[in-house]
Amino acid sequence: MGDVLSQKIDTYEELKYAIENYIDYYNNHRYQKRLNCMPPLEYRGYLGSVA
Repeated sequence: MGDVLSQKIDTYEELKYAIENYIDYYNNHRYQKRLNCMPPLEYRGYLGSVA
């Protein structure tokens, strides 16, 4: 996921798309220390395999 601020955004729709993509990345794909340094989607799979 590229930095939202480094993208050239000309329209409201492009801005909305960039923000939605960043929120998805932040909530689902970035590594989080509290989840054993796994992204949330990977951690959910890990929990499913452990249970």
